[in-house]
Amino acid sequence: MSSRLRKLFYPVLRLAVAGVIFAVLAGIMNFGETLAVLGASEPSLVAAAMVLFGVGQVLSCVRWRLTLSQIIAAPPRVLMLLRLYLIGMFVNLGLPTMTGGDIVRAELLRRFGGGRGGAYASIFADRLVGVLAVVLVAIGAIALAGDRIDGQSRHLVLVALLGLTCALVVFVLVFSWSRARLRWPALGTFFEALRLLRRRPRVLALSLAIAISVQVIGVIVPIVLLAWAMSIAIPVAVHFALIPIIVLAALVPVAPNGLGVREAAFVVLYGQFGVGPEPAFALGLSWSIVLTIYGLFGGLALAFGDPSVRSGALGGARQKQDCHGATTQHRSDGVVLGALRRSWPWR
Repeated sequence: MSSRLRKLFYPVLRLAVAGVIFAVLAGIMNFGETLAVLGASEPSLVAAAMVLFGVGQVLSCVRWRLTLSQIIAAPPRVLMLLRLYLIGMFVNLGLPTMTGGDIVRAELLRRFGGGRGGAYASIFADRLVGVLAVVLVAIGAIALAGDRIDGQSRHLVLVALLGLTCALVVFVLVFSWSRARLRWPALGTFFEALRLLRRRPRVLALSLAIAISVQVIGVIVPIVLLAWAMSIAIPVAVHFALIPIIVLAALVPVAPNGLGVREAAFVVLYGQFGVGPEPAFALGLSWSIVLTIYGLFGGLALAFGDPSVRSGALGGARQKQDCHGATTQHRSDGVVLGALRRSWPWR
């Protein structure tokens, strides 16, 4: 198999997986009823969910900047990081990429100082803390739910949580950071940046606290509001226990941006608590629509200018220091499109 075909194989396979999942779901539900559930949604609650998700993204960027502040001398401002975050979401919408928005974020971020190793280290730490926050929220919800989650369902939740966490750890260790992108000189900077973070437990604790807030404010509560908008009546504690599992399931790279996996997880897990497949699918689809809308905002951010030339976002500084104290000159050479080209599989 040629190199180009090999690079195309995985994205095509992911699209095929999403198609198979939707075909299976189509066989067990009535799409007309699903559309009726979506059409009857309460607009004010949907709008509130949209706003809270945006708040969660801003908090995510605050956490990311906190991590970056330990690696580079003058990290980009929160609004610039939000722009990079949205561009990453846009890439994750379904461009045929094997590496996703994290690679693009890292390639963009490295131009602001710290080099490629520091940029990848910040995103790696960001993801790791985020997954830990998801797991802690789920465990806390199960512990607090009491009798509202029966023994069988509790075991299902715990097994799913453990399995997905293990799958994500394996993915991060084996596939996530390609040596073709993080070459040997950058590896030294990458591990040095991680060592710097490890020596700052208070920063990591604060980052974890913000990550938990992001999961509650920016993910779980918006989905609860969407459920209320569709008159899905189950205990809030059940939402808190199930949504982290769905978040982890969508992170497993078997379909573009978790498409199909997310909706199937809603149908399977919420079905354990008496929610029919149509409203459960409608809830998953509405959440995917929220993610898509914010991803399209990232497309606008990508279309209207290269973020590496926005001097205001750099706080007036044209030079940065990496984690070794070395100064790097900020350059503009089409970094956004260059990062996208490097991450496309047919290159």
